[in-house]
Amino acid sequence: MPILIAVLAFVGGAFFWYYRIRDASQGAREIIDLAERARGKYARWRFKGRADESLFATVDDPAVAATAFMVSLMACERRLDKTTEAAIRHEIRAVVDPKMLDELYVFSAWLGEQVHDPETLIRKFSRLWLAELSPEDRLEFHRMATRVASSGGQVPTDLQVSALRVLESRLKFTLAKV
Repeated sequence: MPILIAVLAFVGGAFFWYYRIRDASQGAREIIDLAERARGKYARWRFKGRADESLFATVDDPAVAATAFMVSLMACERRLDKTTEAAIRHEIRAVVDPKMLDELYVFSAWLGEQVHDPETLIRKFSRLWLAELSPEDRLEFHRMATRVASSGGQVPTDLQVSALRVLESRLKFTLAKV
């Protein structure tokens, strides 16, 4: 009988330790999985940041940047509708080759909708505008953006007015206040 008790105790102990080790390894696998998911999420966040930066870094045409800004300016408070699109196209028609107008607008609209705040585009493109546009061109660009914000008889929203002020400041000119 004592041998039977010893064998049962040994088998019971073996099962006990087997399940304890199995549960510990399962817990370790869950911790490793959690760490790998966190590492993957961080890597995706870093990649997204670099991809966003590279998207804006590829823009070297001030007309594309200006159109993207005007789209973002209108998309920040209102939906882009046909009237808004027509107003933006009318403004850029004077500075862009008519054959390239559709392509430029489509790319710029997509670029402008990638940001939630028009001031982001001002920060990204102000160096380009300062380097490529003359002071008269920068003033005209500001006027174009102001006309677009007022298109369709709309009154520019506070966010749009703020973005236009930041644009004025970044383009390094001051409009005479009336």
